[in-house]
Amino acid sequence: MFRLVRRNLIEIVNRRCSIETHLRFLHSTNSEGDKTSKESDFTVSYFMNSFGLSADSALKASKSVLLKTTENADSVLLLLKNQGFTSTQIAKLVSVRPKLVLFNPDKNLKPKMDFLRGAGFSTPDLTHIISSNPQILISSLEKRILPAMGFLKGILGSDKDIISTIKNAKWILNSNLNELMTPKIAALQDHGVPHDRISAMIKQRAGAFLSNSDRFSEALMIVKELGFDPSSSLFCSASPM
Repeated sequence: MFRLVRRNLIEIVNRRCSIETHLRFLHSTNSEGDKTSKESDFTVSYFMNSFGLSADSALKASKSVLLKTTENADSVLLLLKNQGFTSTQIAKLVSVRPKLVLFNPDKNLKPKMDFLRGAGFSTPDLTHIISSNPQILISSLEKRILPAMGFLKGILGSDKDIISTIKNAKWILNSNLNELMTPKIAALQDHGVPHDRISAMIKQRAGAFLSNSDRFSEALMIVKELGFDPSSSLFCSASPM
């Protein structure tokens, strides 16, 4: 009899402990959910009020970034304003790349803008190119932007031509140009296209040099088979690339 009572008491205690553990878990989960919900509401409100995002864009951005404080984001916003970005451009930047507000403005963002200004980009050109391709600010200055500028310098020569080319193909700065362009330039040279014509083609249609290499070679063969002289400007104009 005593053993039965003891066993029942143990079962009751164990059941109560299990219920209490479950309740504590539910409370903890609800607390975390409430915290996340508050941070999401805070982030959405901040993106709308400070960066000018629409309600839909701010909600979408908050799914990538949840802010606990605005100190770093405020510094990013100040930098963008000081660099000459308009309110519309800033909203576009953050809508496309919300995580920019987490970057260190002085270590990660400003050096890239300073470099491009030093390369000859005016404020309107700089802000237009970056707002059209926010990936530039995320790309590595040392591993991507500097090598790209160096590659273009070796092909095009003048800063004016480099800037013009980048304005026509904004993704070029965050591309591996040595890997993408070198085989196509070699193919053109093999077909007898002189350097000045290759430079002209890059300035006019740099995007084609970032495309599929096989398609590029096929286009060259088609133009050559049509009888166009590779050394003439007509060869470049006739190319369907």
